Amino acid sequence: MSNSTFYEDMCKTFLPADIPFNKLANTAFRKVLQKYTGCEIPHQTTLQKYYVEKIYNTCITEIRGKLTNQHIWCQLMRPTDAIGGHVVTVIVGGLDPEALLDIPTFV
Repeated sequence: MSNSTFYEDMCKTFLPADIPFNKLANTAFRKVLQKYTGCEIPHQTTLQKYYVEKIYNTCITEIRGKLTNQHIWCQLMRPTDAIGGHVVTVIVGGLDPEALLDIPTFV
């Protein structure tokens, strides 16, 4: 496996698992990863600089492809994390006009 494939897979794993890239600076963590993968472990900035944007663009393209010619809905949340920072979470979905006709109306 090439480093670029491993690095991209690592990035794809860390992002949805909410594992901060700065954990890669931990010597014990790096040693275990390197021991059991046999791969060189990247510095956090390598993942941030070369892989996050690529994964983001792939995700956006996939969402756009799935929602083509549909009405969409989205929900934005801005929770405060443990140290007082804010992270914006966006949930997007498609509205099928045919399915909306099947929803019972309550008065």
